[in-house]
This record gives sequence, structure tokens and C-alpha cells, in this order.
Amino acid sequence: MITTLSRFYFSNRKLNFILIMCSFYAFVLLLLRAKITHSIFLFFLIWNLFLACIPYVISTYLYFNSPTTSLKKGILYSIWLLYIPNSFYILTDFVHLKHTESTIFYYDLLIIAVYASLGFTIGIISFQQMLTSANTYLNHKLMNLGLPFICFLIGFGVYIGRELRYNSWDILHKPIALIADLAIELTQYQTIGFAFSYGSLVYITLKIIQHLNKNNKSNIKL
Repeated sequence: MITTLSRFYFSNRKLNFILIMCSFYAFVLLLLRAKITHSIFLFFLIWNLFLACIPYVISTYLYFNSPTTSLKKGILYSIWLLYIPNSFYILTDFVHLKHTESTIFYYDLLIIAVYASLGFTIGIISFQQMLTSANTYLNHKLMNLGLPFICFLIGFGVYIGRELRYNSWDILHKPIALIADLAIELTQYQTIGFAFSYGSLVYITLKIIQHLNKNNKSNIKL
């Protein structure tokens, strides 16, 4: 276990160190809030950030390792697609500000903003890693055509989590109920608009990062 974690950390040491330090900062903010208010409200953000890291772990593995079989690749890509909406889901946690006290409103705003920004950043890095690893065996034009659709699915996944309250693993735990609800939601303009809006944000951010990386003369890559 320790060897596996060590191998993962050193596979991209500088980036992982930065993400760990940012996560530590986010955790300290929650501890300070708990000390001040004697409440663990917003501690669910820790769990949400943990879920946001799962696709990053998968993409980092695929980025630095090449699975020996197509089946293993397919399984890992499928799991990644199921969990990647969690990275962007934290953006919707601003809804909890309506439950905060006015005296610490802006502190709670800062906490959620930090977790949302960190989750979003992890999601974009993970997405970029997956695109890079997939580029070795998938047609580049096909990837460009499929990218908007994947981003839409991510936006739809965020909607499923926030509005329908499903989790990533419910596709195995409650598949029939999930499929039935999805069939209904896909006919709703509000659902499509939500998915398109969030998916567009992910897509635009990816394109900006790709443009910056292409024109970046240094060795630093996101």
C-alpha cells in the first residue's frame, strides 16, 4: 500500500505536492471554522474533494502507465467517466451558503470557493491527462468531435448529482431507477440547459489550457 502511494506521488511529484498543500490549506480553513463556530457544517466538502480526486488518480495512472489489455483500458476509462463529474460538482455547493450565518458568510464563501476551485482544477488536469493518454491510440479528429459530447455528459453528471441526488456508484446500485429518471430528465429543457452550461464551462477551460500549453515555451504543463 505504502509502495503504491509512493509510486503514485513520485510519478508527478511537483504537481502532487502542490495539490496536497492546497488540500491541506482547504482543510485548515474548515478546522478554523469548526473552532470558531463549534460546528462541523461544510465538512462534507472534504468528502466531495475526495471524490473529485478519484478521476485524477485514474488519469495519472493512465498517463504514466500503459495498461496491457484493451479491457483494462476500457474499464479504467469507464470508471473515470463516471467519477469525473465529481470534480466539477463542488461548484454547486455554493447553494449551501443560504444556510450560513451572516456573521461568517464571507468566510464560508471563501471556504466553498477554495474547495470548488481546487476540485475544478483537479478535474481539468485529469481531463487533460486523459486526452493526452488517449491521443496515443485514438484518432485526433475523432477526439475533437467527441470532446464536446463528453463535456456535456460531465455537465449532465453534475445535474444528476445536485438535482436528482444520485452518486457515481448508483449506476450499479440502482440502475433501473437511474435509467428511468434519466429518460425523463433528458426531455426537460432545464436539464439540457444546465448540462450544456456546465459542460461548456469545462470545454472552454480545456481549450484555453490547451492553447496556453501549445504556446508555452517552458517545460511546465498543466
